[in-house]
Amino acid sequence: MEKVGPHLIGRRLRQAVRLPDGDLLYAKDQTLTAFDIDFLRAFQIQAVDVYAEEKSDMRGSLKGDSRGSLKGDERTDLSPCGSAHIFPPDEIQRFKQTLKEHVHTGPLPIATLLEMIRAWQGAPSPTTQFFTLLPPLRKRPVVDMEAYLAEHALYTARLTFYFATQLGFSDKLKERLALAGLLADIGMWRLPPSVFWHRETYTEAMRKTMETHVSLSFERLKAQVGLTKETLAAVLAHHERFDGSGYPLRLTDDRLPLVTNMVAYADSIHAALTPRPYRPAKTLGEVLIELGGAKRHLYDPALFEVLERAFQALPPIVTVRFRDGAILSVQKPSSWQDPWYPSDTEGKPPLSLSEIARICLDARDES
Repeated sequence: MEKVGPHLIGRRLRQAVRLPDGDLLYAKDQTLTAFDIDFLRAFQIQAVDVYAEEKSDMRGSLKGDSRGSLKGDERTDLSPCGSAHIFPPDEIQRFKQTLKEHVHTGPLPIATLLEMIRAWQGAPSPTTQFFTLLPPLRKRPVVDMEAYLAEHALYTARLTFYFATQLGFSDKLKERLALAGLLADIGMWRLPPSVFWHRETYTEAMRKTMETHVSLSFERLKAQVGLTKETLAAVLAHHERFDGSGYPLRLTDDRLPLVTNMVAYADSIHAALTPRPYRPAKTLGEVLIELGGAKRHLYDPALFEVLERAFQALPPIVTVRFRDGAILSVQKPSSWQDPWYPSDTEGKPPLSLSEIARICLDARDES
């Protein structure tokens, strides 16, 4: 065992780290970062069991697997392929503190939030950018609910901004919808602690209490200066679904215009791709299969069409990361539903789309 401190940055855990109550905090073989050191200290973990030297033997071949050899490892990959945040941990922590300070009373820092959103205006927004705006591929959940909500809000807003851009919305409307993404879950912070900090599947009573976060968000925001009707409508509808199965108003497609449905779409994508204490994350492939199939009727059709265009804009050969961390170059099929094959292997069986966790892109290669 070694004392937790900066000297452990880059070292790999020999054993999983658990909280005093037994809940998993860090998985075995996880590489520690500076943020992890602070995180361990926050949970009063004094010492951890690490390998004597940095462990880097993840490369190798997968016997009997059509993917062939691994092209990289989770520690060294800093591409937007699931290992790096588009929002660094310090930015998430700052936004978390902003939310905590403004949950209950007083004016919200709308001007500051809009300034952050407007910075996204100047960045290039290629069709394929969707694949670079996804959360990092994680094996362990975020156990700090406050940090999770801050991260979720940032990604929901950024994905909303992307969809609004691809659909040709005005700069003002993009800002208003992204602002809804940032603030839609502010009501979660006002839930009873027994629900807010619950780490397992909700009971039916807890689920009903949790669903009140939408009305709590709306009540907190409706009198705020600087929020428009588009922002408020998107907040109120961010858990509504076209078939009327959502909440709190059970609205159907004829009462859910695209501008109110977009935040719901972005919200669901980030939530599905992020592990929680009570369930694992879904892969990008699983999300595409659901949004293009069983769940397509729940959202405005224009939203999945954006994803289809993003797929079609990918180059003929793409790099993908699998659920288990393996990375491989593959041939892009003519349709996301068609079989996927390795780019340099003949006669091998197709790859499973559901196992593809991320599609990797370097921003310099996007078009």
